[in-house]
Amino acid sequence: MSGRKSRKPEESTKESQIKAEEVEALRTRIEKRKIDEDDWDRLQGYLDLLLKLVRVMEYGRVRMRKLTRLLFGKPTEKDKPKKPPSDSPPPAGSGKTASGESGTGAGPENPDDGEQSRRKGHGRHPASAYENAAVKVCPVCGQKAGDACPLCGKGSLRPMAAEIVIRIKGSAPVTADQYKIERLRCDTCGEIFKGKLPEEAGEEKYHASAKVSVAMMKYGSGLPFYRMEKQQGYQQIPLPAGTQWGLVEEVADAVLPVYLEMRRQAARAELLFIDDTWSLVLEAGKKQFTTGVVARVENHWMTLYLTGADAAGKKVLELLKAERPAQMPPPLQMSDALSSNFPDPLRVIVLLCWVHARRQFFEIKDFYPQECAPVLEAIRLLYKHEAEIQRFSLDNTARLNYHQQHSQPALEQMKQWLIQQQEQRLIEPNSPLGKAVEYLKTHWDGLMGFCRHVGAPLDNNLVERILKLPILLRKNAYFFKTSHGADVGSLLMSMIKTATQSGVNPFSYLQTLLEHRYELRRNVELWLPWNYHSVLRM
Repeated sequence: MSGRKSRKPEESTKESQIKAEEVEALRTRIEKRKIDEDDWDRLQGYLDLLLKLVRVMEYGRVRMRKLTRLLFGKPTEKDKPKKPPSDSPPPAGSGKTASGESGTGAGPENPDDGEQSRRKGHGRHPASAYENAAVKVCPVCGQKAGDACPLCGKGSLRPMAAEIVIRIKGSAPVTADQYKIERLRCDTCGEIFKGKLPEEAGEEKYHASAKVSVAMMKYGSGLPFYRMEKQQGYQQIPLPAGTQWGLVEEVADAVLPVYLEMRRQAARAELLFIDDTWSLVLEAGKKQFTTGVVARVENHWMTLYLTGADAAGKKVLELLKAERPAQMPPPLQMSDALSSNFPDPLRVIVLLCWVHARRQFFEIKDFYPQECAPVLEAIRLLYKHEAEIQRFSLDNTARLNYHQQHSQPALEQMKQWLIQQQEQRLIEPNSPLGKAVEYLKTHWDGLMGFCRHVGAPLDNNLVERILKLPILLRKNAYFFKTSHGADVGSLLMSMIKTATQSGVNPFSYLQTLLEHRYELRRNVELWLPWNYHSVLRM
């Protein structure tokens, strides 16, 4: 037995979170000995929460994040919309009375609403989505178009659009075909005669689709090799983890020239988004950084993942020094405000994220509601204006003018109000509010870059989203064994994510590159996700 206390299973308790207003009101009613009937349920809920908290603290380690979620619920940075009062009239045209009942009493206006109105056989995906499904024709027995109707004998049969029925079967992620080649041997001369493999069998044991399937399962879906080995074993198509790694290396070797071309073009980008997440490389013996870089080159987007000991800013700086021509102007670079993200500001135009700035105030708004409200409102207007720009489909120049006219005055007014609060000593410098205000003042030039540069974004959300892929891999596979394995993973994740951003099926794209691995080396720039189809049509 281990020296640690055994973990006791938690009893199911009613979900309850602490709300300061409710607790204060309940304490006041208890002091006045005026407990309502509903207060007994609240007391029971708080006691259950206290008991659950005691058990969590007693029987295992607990992180502050888990403890915070247990007490206050799952955090979110979205403001909940305020519900209208119960006695307020319903919106015009809603078809409901003040009591909440339908005004006509005839059910939903739209017959498409509700489960019963849906037609049978119409699922989430259309039949056209099943592009790789084998098509099997079921002919009408005994009749063909133009024959007389067997029922009435008067009319003629006319062709109609075929009815499509989908039947889905299960199979292993990687399947196999077994060929038995018959052999004959002469009993006199000993000559052996063998049958021939069909052309579809190919010359390699592992088809390109099998190699890409393993790479996609690992680096596109985060499935570790050993789990896939188990699944293949369950379905009686053995595929050892070591074999999978060899297949993945072959894919990486085939697409390496395209990846290097993507790096070269990313270094010439006019806009970069960068951010880091951590990854564990056993060979290095410590955590390293997996950097996500999203680059806009002309009208195309590409994603690069770079794993190594350096942070995002230094990796991007080395990329620009090695690949970006000296005569080109510095690119716009969006990131958070960590100084490691821009070690050399002369190489890039620093843009900073408004979401990170907003978070400084959102996390303390319950403690400083009057001071945080103007800041959150100004940032809300900023994103409202951005939504209007998207709705009007304004180009980058018109977008810049729109923000200069509508967003910049509101933000400058908000900043001056905060400075006045500081000068009047209404904000304690060392308080959380004082630190949030100082963050805003210190990084103001980077935050306001969208009002000075054409096409500058407001936040770093784009690269935050693409970092979900290496985080998914980290949560499932835990670590890379070697630096070479980390580089292979970064390369293949970059190819998969860039293909997805370009609206290309990454499985088909990687398979095409693998099947044309020798042709693509002659002219690599023609095999990028947004133009490789034109090469195939030649």
